[in-house]
This record gives sequence, structure tokens and C-alpha cells, in this order.
Amino acid sequence: DAMHKHLKAEFPHLTIQEISTRCSHIWHNLSPEAKKPWQDAAQSAKEEHLRQH
Repeated sequence: DAMHKHLKAEFPHLTIQEISTRCSHIWHNLSPEAKKPWQDAAQSAKEEHLRQH
């Protein structure tokens, strides 16, 4: 979501599909170390959601 907002601000002419495609390319090119904080946050959010529901 943060990257989506950043790209939308930097390139306001892009469609949502184009922004999603760029986000995907950026994500796939990140190193495992760069992805880890995001994956950990996603796992924590998933666990919290399961506890609440």
C-alpha cells in the first residue's frame, strides 16, 4: 500500500493496473532481506486477524 501511494503520487497519470504491475516488479526484484520486514508484518496481521475472528 505504501509503494502504491508513492507511485500514484510520483506518476499520477498511471492507471491502477499499471501501478500494480510496477509494484509487482519492484517486489520481485527485492532481496529476501528487504522483503523480510514486510513478510513479518503480514504474518503478524494475519495472526491478529485470526485471533479476532
